[in-house]
Amino acid sequence: MRINRDRTNHIARIATLSALFAVESPSFAEEQKGESGSLLVFAGAGVINRPQYPGSDSTETRAMPLISLRYKRFFLGGLNGLETGLGLMMYKTPTIAVALVGTRDIDKPRDQSYDQRFRGVRDIERSTLAGFYTSYSKDWYSFHSSILTDVENGSQGTVINIGGSLNRTLYQRLNLSVSSKTTWGNDEHMDTFFAVTSQDAAQSDLARHSTQAGLATVEFGVGARYQLTPRLGIATNATQQYFLGDAKDSPLIHKQHQTRMGVFMMYRF
Repeated sequence: MRINRDRTNHIARIATLSALFAVESPSFAEEQKGESGSLLVFAGAGVINRPQYPGSDSTETRAMPLISLRYKRFFLGGLNGLETGLGLMMYKTPTIAVALVGTRDIDKPRDQSYDQRFRGVRDIERSTLAGFYTSYSKDWYSFHSSILTDVENGSQGTVINIGGSLNRTLYQRLNLSVSSKTTWGNDEHMDTFFAVTSQDAAQSDLARHSTQAGLATVEFGVGARYQLTPRLGIATNATQQYFLGDAKDSPLIHKQHQTRMGVFMMYRF
């Protein structure tokens, strides 16, 4: 019972705190014309159903607060295609954005207490990742990419994210979108998250599994947002993520495709 309780407490913290920086925030990415120099704050709440941990074959449904803000070049909250904590916009035009971004794990990405099948497998310690984000947006489509490197203890390596989205506004208040994103990890990232070393195998029931740099995940999403008033909006989205290559074949991945769904209400102050 201790494992289940510890895991539940962990997921509750992750679901609540990571929501503060989630890309699901429906309005933050849309900078209001004429307001780039003022403070923009979006706050609200939502309900999300998500895997209990990456590769989990179980899900949890949680209610959570949401907040995003921007002041001049500084921002707290999600960018299109990237969940990030803090950022500094280095360059911004109506079509191009370049930002310096950083994020830190709220809790360990993996701990033996999360699932009995992790017993004997090395934990993944919390760390800080930092890097660059770029995007190109025009009319109803956008492309984005980011590169993040572990700058604290180095164990999480480097990841590159590349993706895009299509957005269409109907009847002035209703916006529909589809999106995709692919994640590539270097040798160190793949080893930390997906490899089972000889020592791990000897201390657990898992078979040894080697990894190398390559694609780790690909995901596809759909979303809808309805503007109830000029300041109040409601949004829903669903994302399907698939593990690829060495990540998909890892004994640490208990389900090779995962679904995340959410419903949110946001208010712009």
